[in-house]
Amino acid sequence: MQKPIWLIKISGAVIDDAHALTAFCEVVAKVSQDVHIIIVHGGGLVIDRWMEQADLTIEKYEGMRKTTAEAMPYVAGVLAGYMNKSLVASLMKHRCSSIGLSLADGQMLETPSQNADPLGLVGYPALSDNANMNWINLLIENQQIPVISSVGCDQNFNLVNVNADDAACALANTFNVDKVFLITNAEGVLDQDQQRIPQLAISQIKALVATGVVSDGMIAKLQSVRTLLEKKPCEVFIANLEGLQQKSLSQSKECGTQVVL
Repeated sequence: MQKPIWLIKISGAVIDDAHALTAFCEVVAKVSQDVHIIIVHGGGLVIDRWMEQADLTIEKYEGMRKTTAEAMPYVAGVLAGYMNKSLVASLMKHRCSSIGLSLADGQMLETPSQNADPLGLVGYPALSDNANMNWINLLIENQQIPVISSVGCDQNFNLVNVNADDAACALANTFNVDKVFLITNAEGVLDQDQQRIPQLAISQIKALVATGVVSDGMIAKLQSVRTLLEKKPCEVFIANLEGLQQKSLSQSKECGTQVVL
């Protein structure tokens, strides 16, 4: 019987926190006995720290990072280098054999950029069937855990910064993924009373945004999930690390907010 596949997206904040990183790797070590795991990660907080240490200006556009040509070496160095390999090393410490990749490797995922983008060197992964999943298939077949950083390559072969939630959902669309977990600091999507919403239909997202119940990064996260679910039915959860831990202990346990069609 073929193992199910879980795709887990984590932020750089998890990798940068020794306690959280250990807890995450313990979950992966437990779950990977019965499930194939694909990991996608970001690393925005560490990029900011490295740039501040280098006395470089962190530019923003409408609250979002602007990836300038000056910033791109730090983005790529943090995401595809330091953060990626730190996560791989920690997984190996927990006896989880893993290999670090980026979205650009092996033309894994198309991440075209846009001319005169106010966000700078940013790629936008398309939910298409043209992604090259050969490397991912090969790794999974050989019991390896792919660890994928959100650095892509655009149509002009320039490195681009890619939103890690967008990357995770695009990969989930092109791969035969059973469950997607987007790990965040909140325990899930919260209502107006700051209570977790156990299940959220994509038809409810517009009202949550319009009334300001969700904002900032959660809006982008929900937009990514909606685009995925409209194209490919799968189980999608937005949760914190504790929710993922609960799900690893029992499939019947609730985990953050499940977003459904």
